[in-house]
Amino acid sequence: MSIWPTMLVSIFFLTTCQDVRAQTTSSDLNRNAMDLLFLIDSTYYITESNFRVVLQSILNFIETLPVGPDTVNVAAISYGVATERTDFTGDMTILRDRIPKLRYDGQTSLTHIAFDVAAAAMTSQKSLRPNARKVVILVTESISVYPSKVGRALKN
Repeated sequence: MSIWPTMLVSIFFLTTCQDVRAQTTSSDLNRNAMDLLFLIDSTYYITESNFRVVLQSILNFIETLPVGPDTVNVAAISYGVATERTDFTGDMTILRDRIPKLRYDGQTSLTHIAFDVAAAAMTSQKSLRPNARKVVILVTESISVYPSKVGRALKN
């Protein structure tokens, strides 16, 4: 597996998350809140051992963020043919427990379904924080078998 997807994710979001940490004060937590959702490829392209490495890399990355109920809440979705999702939480103990337990699918890549699940997760009452920035990070080693459906899912 290439380390580029994880590295690019880290480079892209380090600046954003550093800004959240630097700007956060007790009086403006809602303004600096972020709901961060990882879409994690669990297809045969990535292999199960590399999938586990990616999960650990994501946890390591999350550890650098100001995770908390009023700052950064995190959720994760593993996807292939099926998806599995963790709920949004600002509790690192829960994230450390749930993310490594995400299931490896080992089948083909239906990325459009993952984006549909992500959209539902970002708009559900359970995770709704209206003042939080909504950020989705796609971590993948392959393209979807239906690229046009991914485009439609992203539009929605």
